Amino acid sequence: MLLHDLYYPWVYLTVFYGLLTLLNRHCWPANWHFTWHFPPRAAWGIAGSLAVIWSLAIWLLTPGHFIAAPALNFFEFARTLAGFITAVLVTPLIEELAFRGVILARLSANYGARVGLWGSALLFGASHLLNGRFQWQSALLILLAGTAIGLLLALVRATTGTLWASYLVHATFNGLTSLLMAQVTPANDWPWTYLLTSHSLLLTGGEYGINTALASLFTYLLTAGLAFGRAKRHGWTLAQAELTRIQ
Repeated sequence: MLLHDLYYPWVYLTVFYGLLTLLNRHCWPANWHFTWHFPPRAAWGIAGSLAVIWSLAIWLLTPGHFIAAPALNFFEFARTLAGFITAVLVTPLIEELAFRGVILARLSANYGARVGLWGSALLFGASHLLNGRFQWQSALLILLAGTAIGLLLALVRATTGTLWASYLVHATFNGLTSLLMAQVTPANDWPWTYLLTSHSLLLTGGEYGINTALASLFTYLLTAGLAFGRAKRHGWTLAQAELTRIQ
């Protein structure tokens, strides 16, 4: 089971990337320019701002305290660690290629940049409803929070011109939320838990967890505003954004 947790995400990423490459070569080859390069300095600033704002928002808006694991299960810890690596390295790359790559590029090419930004963000939020069966309150939070962070990541991609920027921001947030381990019950698969002392849906995020809580939603919107404001101060306009290419 542990070996499966370790190798399966990388197999999935390889197959996904291979199929996506074939699709682009045959359907819209002129739009595929995705190669590795170091994320621009602006992306590091946005990722750092996101980390600071979210940490402060959790501290101010989400009552709780850290506790050590009462009985750490080392096998379960190893599985959770494998999941952490996946959440930071693999999942953001797949989602960025799909939503800020293919979907953003196709919507922008066919309907314009605004539809591309908002449409890809809304689809990103809606896709997280597929992760399970949720009560309507939790589903609404997932849709709102998912759309908000989808818009943030789309803006990062639009203002920097590269998917590696949105990947860095996405991976940073996944790493932060995974490290914190914020939940209403103590964990035995991580050395610590940020034990939430409130059961309010808005403060805990409901069934999906802290990623959809009020503190996280506030973080997404404020960071998106900061990223947009920074780009505007440097003379960026949406009309200048090259969103129809995957790069």
